[in-house]
Amino acid sequence: MELVLLGVSDANDKPIMLIDPAYTNYLAFAARTSRKTTSLQRTLQDDGKFSLPQSEYIEATIKEQKPSAIIVIPYDNPTGQLYTREDMVRIAELCVKHNMWMISDEAYRELHYDKSDTISIWGITDQDVPGIEGRRISIETASKVWNACGLRIGAMITDSQEFHQQSVAENTTSLCSNIIGQYIFGALAHESKEDLQKWYDLQRNYYGSMLQTLSDDFQSLLP
Repeated sequence: MELVLLGVSDANDKPIMLIDPAYTNYLAFAARTSRKTTSLQRTLQDDGKFSLPQSEYIEATIKEQKPSAIIVIPYDNPTGQLYTREDMVRIAELCVKHNMWMISDEAYRELHYDKSDTISIWGITDQDVPGIEGRRISIETASKVWNACGLRIGAMITDSQEFHQQSVAENTTSLCSNIIGQYIFGALAHESKEDLQKWYDLQRNYYGSMLQTLSDDFQSLLP
């Protein structure tokens, strides 16, 4: 994430837009790299959801703060709110309109517990939002879906050739991930898409059952 922040803004440039409640570490990363942030405010609705603000409010904030990028988490941390595809599309439209990068933290991709399709920045193309291709960046990690926090392995993916080249050049000064982790996670490259999807389904069912049990127990204790 720090590499992304370094690439989309400089210390004296436009801020990075977050969506509050925001993942706390973003603020720490921004402070450590001397990047400014600004926020869109969400409130908890009566239905228990942190719905995104209206497009008019988002656009007014963009015009006022002039951010260089916006960060979204489709499977949101810390609220647990699942973005809709429509939410992702309207954010993408605003990114194109105001010449912003769209950064999607997809650590929890595939871990959703309703009947909706998987939501991802890579499901939004020029056919959906003309001009979005070339400004998409995603943050990937083995930590969540693969239960591999200790491996400290992830990726930054973009369809901007220039951003990719500059990121590779910058990151060559960094030490690589541990060799054991590389072997373990690299093995996934030999798995089929179908087998990977089976794993995602197993994870969702496992966590979903635990969450349902927890929810039922809480409700039974309510007065």
